[in-house]
Amino acid sequence: MAWYYTFEAKEIQSFILQSDKLRDMVVGSELVAQLCGRFLENSLKAVGVNDPHSVIIANAAGWARLKFDEESQAKEFACHWPLMVSRYAPGLRLVQALLPIQGNLPDVMQQAMDQLRAERNCNQVSLPEIGPLVERSPRTGLAANSAPFDEKADKPVPLDLQTMRKRNYAETQSSLTKRILSTLPHDVWPYEIEEIASDKSAYVAVIHADGNDLGSMLMRIREHLCSNPDSAAAVYRELSERIDRITVSAVQEATGAVLAPDYQTRKQHKADAKIAARPIVLGGDDLTIIVRADLAVPFTATFLEAFERHSQEQLAGFRNTIKDFPELLTACAGIAFVKKTYPFTAAYHMAETLCDYTKKQAKADRDAKKQADKHLPVPSSFTWHRITSSMTGGYADVQRHELTGRGLLENRPVRFWFGPYAVGSQTGNLPLLETVQNLSKTVSMLPGGSIRTLISTLHTDPVTARKDYERIREVAGTDKSSGFKLYLGQLTGQPENSLVNADCHTPLADAYLLAELEKGAEHA
Repeated sequence: MAWYYTFEAKEIQSFILQSDKLRDMVVGSELVAQLCGRFLENSLKAVGVNDPHSVIIANAAGWARLKFDEESQAKEFACHWPLMVSRYAPGLRLVQALLPIQGNLPDVMQQAMDQLRAERNCNQVSLPEIGPLVERSPRTGLAANSAPFDEKADKPVPLDLQTMRKRNYAETQSSLTKRILSTLPHDVWPYEIEEIASDKSAYVAVIHADGNDLGSMLMRIREHLCSNPDSAAAVYRELSERIDRITVSAVQEATGAVLAPDYQTRKQHKADAKIAARPIVLGGDDLTIIVRADLAVPFTATFLEAFERHSQEQLAGFRNTIKDFPELLTACAGIAFVKKTYPFTAAYHMAETLCDYTKKQAKADRDAKKQADKHLPVPSSFTWHRITSSMTGGYADVQRHELTGRGLLENRPVRFWFGPYAVGSQTGNLPLLETVQNLSKTVSMLPGGSIRTLISTLHTDPVTARKDYERIREVAGTDKSSGFKLYLGQLTGQPENSLVNADCHTPLADAYLLAELEKGAEHA
């Protein structure tokens, strides 16, 4: 009897982001990436599996689905795998499920997913507990395992076992950077966030992107496999490989279009220039990457457009065989602009909640028209926010406490968030990125002090802000004034009072931020 085994790494983000130091995060990400790569393959060989690829149905960063033909191999692997992972990546926790395949493989996979879901909600205790007399690592707060000499601190610094494992991991070119730009040596990728930021601006961007509607796509596949159970393993394996290929190809295209030209230009003036980005997570349909602030919006837009296009190409074979299979996949993203000294964990949390907000708004836009076309995809879109305070909550907290005006306009406060902004071929009724970029260009030609004052007045006294808006247009002249009003009107849908839309949201703050980021760009 064949057996099905699946596992998932729990709290991957906490493991990768624990020390808040870019070098440690890069190596932590590499450990997770290789967990289901070389390490998994070698571990399968150790229990007698001659061809690991025949056993692995699907795998990505931190999870895998396996089908064993022999019960002894399945049980031996399930018994030893958690221990092996704890030695390979200390602190990375697993949930797992092992089931005999009695009936259809898709049904067994669903049962295993239910088991994993239940296990994820169970707390796992770290043993032994850290006592009061145990010295701790100052960066992570975990029990110190050793105290190597730190050249920057000029003294021994206690380090925990997890950080020591990351520090001792070979600093060869990571598999993530190899997959993105294999033609360049590994030392052109930065290991310090300071190497990513521009000399003219202290800001960097944390981008988090995630695919849309994968759950509904898997439901279509499961319905198809109910009548074709023998092909289940092959179908899931091919789907996993193609989704990974879509994401990697999209990142490669965005890197080639945005990051590589910038690096080549700066290298002509500075021999030791680094690529102004560093990938942290790249697996399945997920992407987390740190990028120089002024490159973040064009990089994200190019990635989302390429994700759409490559998905249409890669999934063509499935559409020919599976009923109601989507024509393409889309993705949404969030961008958190933060100063280079800002805690990365908080920045990542903001980017993640921005992505969640984008997906929610984009799906609501799709669902409003879904009755007319049930195959309509979620619009490719993203939202951004610049963190300027010490508040560490998510985007919803920022909207309530920072982006909601104090003054009232027709008994409603002005709201200073306007996205998500759509790109690609699937934009729905969302505002277009191109339009807010055009607005940003007109804003950059106007006096910056006047725009800042307008935004401030709009926050405290929206009625007076209307007069300030008209005064700016009057002083700006016909050409600048007409463009300013045109693009505001296109976004808000209010050609007369263009500052806010019908729901009292304004795109002015978003456009002003883009203009400020462009001023902080590194121009050769």
